[in-house]
Parts: sequence; structure tokens; C-alpha cells
Amino acid sequence: MILESLDKSYRKIIQFGIIGLIWFGALARGAHDFWSASLLFFVSTILFVLFCIGQARRDAPVIFPMLVPLLFFIGAMLLSVWNSYDVDTSLFELWGWLFIFLLFFLFMNAVDNNPDDVLNAAGFVLLPMLAVCVGQQWKTSMLSDVAGSLVNPAVLAGFVLYWILFFGGRFARNSFDRVLWIACVLMLFMAKSATAFLCVGLGYLTIVRLVAVPPPPDKEGKFSFLAAAVFCVSGLWLMGYKAMGYYAEGAHRWTGRIYYWLTAIKMWRRYPWYGVGLGSYGSAFPFFRSGPVQNTLFAHSFPVSLLSETGIIGFCAMILVTASYLRQRPRSTGYQATLAIVFAYSLVNMNLDYLINKLLFVLWMGASLTSVSWPRYRIKPIWFAGMAIGAVLITPFWLKPLVASRLYVRGQEFEQEGHWAEAQDAWLNAIVVDKFQSDSYQALAQAYSHRYAITGSPDDRNRAIQYLTEAVRFKRDIRYVREMDQLKRGL
Repeated sequence: MILESLDKSYRKIIQFGIIGLIWFGALARGAHDFWSASLLFFVSTILFVLFCIGQARRDAPVIFPMLVPLLFFIGAMLLSVWNSYDVDTSLFELWGWLFIFLLFFLFMNAVDNNPDDVLNAAGFVLLPMLAVCVGQQWKTSMLSDVAGSLVNPAVLAGFVLYWILFFGGRFARNSFDRVLWIACVLMLFMAKSATAFLCVGLGYLTIVRLVAVPPPPDKEGKFSFLAAAVFCVSGLWLMGYKAMGYYAEGAHRWTGRIYYWLTAIKMWRRYPWYGVGLGSYGSAFPFFRSGPVQNTLFAHSFPVSLLSETGIIGFCAMILVTASYLRQRPRSTGYQATLAIVFAYSLVNMNLDYLINKLLFVLWMGASLTSVSWPRYRIKPIWFAGMAIGAVLITPFWLKPLVASRLYVRGQEFEQEGHWAEAQDAWLNAIVVDKFQSDSYQALAQAYSHRYAITGSPDDRNRAIQYLTEAVRFKRDIRYVREMDQLKRGL
């Protein structure tokens, strides 16, 4: 009885699951930590298993949109791990891309050529996000920027960019769309991202294809022209207001991002083919730092970040995916304009470094491709069973970083309480669970280093060097390198 009900509703369940994941990512700090990302992976696995069961029982055909370029992209990400400055982070970022593309596959097979309903339901998350932003703005000055339920105002602005044209194009249809569009505008004003305003203005100009003034006589054209003017003017004002920036020091404060990009170029020149490792820009930054700027985890530009982290191979993979997408001639709607403004925004911001915004980008790609006639394949039930079992069996591999990080934190708690033996046991267990858990190696090295400072025993010093060597092997952190220098000098 349950299986019969599943036959009729599994596609709807997948749609609701994707909506739920967007809500969760938007309200859980962008799904950017081990806990939230692991939960997203877990739910995605369940949705994929349900899809495999439903497809096997119905003997329904499936599509594999853009399979070859996406596999090439994943392969390029995997190659970058070979020379990663932070292996654990690179592997977890790789899992993130894998599950994003898995959700893209589920989305394309479950929306039945009508993605608007799914995205419209997901867009209602803007209302609780707006409430959080208003609460934060209430506690600060009106000129301060806020991040809402996400990590950074730039990430919040990037999230809002996906929806503002979507609901703006439906502004005249019903009151709910108007309310959600207004919520987008209010959050953009609270995020105070000048580039986001300029991108929205250009997006409205693109939609109506304005080539001259006055604007088209229809209401939608006039509204788009007015919105473009307002957003462009607001963006220029914000750009002037924030000209000094927040990312650099001294006389070069306003040039901070340029120095971040120059640092990324230095990384790429050092490792031109594979880069410094997916997601490892932050770990490599101190070794390649250019100019008088603060430390950062991101290059603040998706293409530049991709080039520095994955090298020429990863950059070419991105070009291949883009060319494959454009070759399909996606339908000319607001989806393409949204993708254009989000990508333009990501040229100078860290928008696509966060999991939720990556997910929305590929879903918008999928929404613009639902009208494409893809080849359909009938797969034998035994293959669906194998894929479902495989998805379950790989769970321990993406779950290991979360478990190991919890053991590492538990070890820190034991250390603060003075329980040194329990702390070392927790760190050793973390290494057993995840051999790339560099923080636990460093914690063990520090514990033996402190013991060596008291006892002067060569054995303690050697153990400290041994663990710190493993820590540097899996994460080339500048702090670990300095500790190693001190240990080797016997300090």
C-alpha cells in the first residue's frame, strides 16, 4: 500500500524536499558548516533513494541533462584535491558540488516542465528572512549592513538576487508576488551591496531590452524601466558611500579586493594546472598574500577563486559547462537574466562560495532548461536498485568530517576542564574516523609540545613533531608551519 502511494507521489515528495532544502539552507546560515551541510546531504540522499524506487516501479524514463560537462567539472574538482592546502575542506567542498548536481538531476526529472510552482513556494522563505533582517537592523544604525539568517551581507544580497527578477516579473499577477518582491527590495537595502543594486538595474534593462528612451508603452516595460533607474542610482550612491571599503588597511583600503585577486593569481601561477585545492584559498592566502590587506577565506570573485583553487583544468571545466548550457538554447525568460546578474555579482563578491547560493544557481539553470527536449532513457530496475544502495553506502564518507569535528571539539572541552587523557583520546578517535582531520593532529602536537616544555623529554618532542608533520601534510596552515619551526629549533 505504501509503495503504491509512493508510485503516485514520489515526484511531489521530491519537489517538496527541494523546497524544504532551500528553506533550510536560507535559514541555517547558508548551509555553510558541517552540521547544516551534512543534513542537506542526508536529505538529498533520501530524496534520491525515493526517486530510484519510484522510477524502478513505474519503469519511467529519465533524463541526464548536461551529464558529460558536469562529470568533467567534478573530475576537475577531484584533481585539485591532489595538491590541496586543506585536504579535508577540499573533499567536503567536492561532496557539496556532487550533491548540488544530484539535486539538479532530481529537479530536472521531477518538476514536469513547470519549475515556477516549486521556486515560488521556495521563495516564501524570504518572509522569515526579512523578519530576521528587520530585527538585526533595529539593533544597529540604518546605515549599517546586516546579514540576516546568512553569514555575510554579500551572501544575503546574492541570495536575494535570485528572487527579485523572479517575483518582479510576476508583480502584476497577485498580491503575494508583490509582497515577496518588496521583501527582496527591503533586504537588498539592508544588505547595502552596491554591486547588487547595479546588477539588478542591469537585469531589468536586459529583460525589456531597452535600447532607447522613452521606455516601451506597456505597464511592464515602464515598471522595469523605473526599477532599473532606481536600482542603478541606488547602486551608484552606495558605491560612493562605501568607496573606502571594509576589507583592507591603510591608504589602500578601497583596493582590498584587487589585492585578493592578485593573491589568487599568484596561487595560480605557482600551481597552474591543479590550483591550491578546492576551497583552500583561505589556507593558502598567508603564503601568497599581496598588499596591505586583512586575511580572508575567499577571493571575492568566483572565476578568480576557481582558477586559483582548481587551476586551468577547473577553469576550462567551467567554460565547458557554460558552453554546454548556452548550446541548449535555454528559454528566453527571467531565468537567464537572473543567472546573468548573479554571475556578474559573483565576479566581485563571494556569493557562490556558499552552498545555498550554489544550489540556487544550478536550480535556476535547470528551470531555464525544462523546455529543452532531452533524450530519455529507460533504465532497468536493477540499476536503480544499485544506485540507491550506492547512495546509502557512501554516507559514511561524507559524514566522517562532521563526526571527526565533533570529536575534536569534545577534546577541546576536555582540555579546558583539565582532563588531558580524555582530550587526547578524543583527538586520536577523530583521526581514526577521518585521517585528514588536521586540527586533531595539531592539538595532539600541541599537547606533546607542552609536555616537552615541562619534561624536556626527546620522546615528547619527537611525538609533537610527528603529529605536527601530519597536520601540515593535510593542511598547510601558516600557524602549523610556525609551530613546526619552533619545535625543530627545540623551543
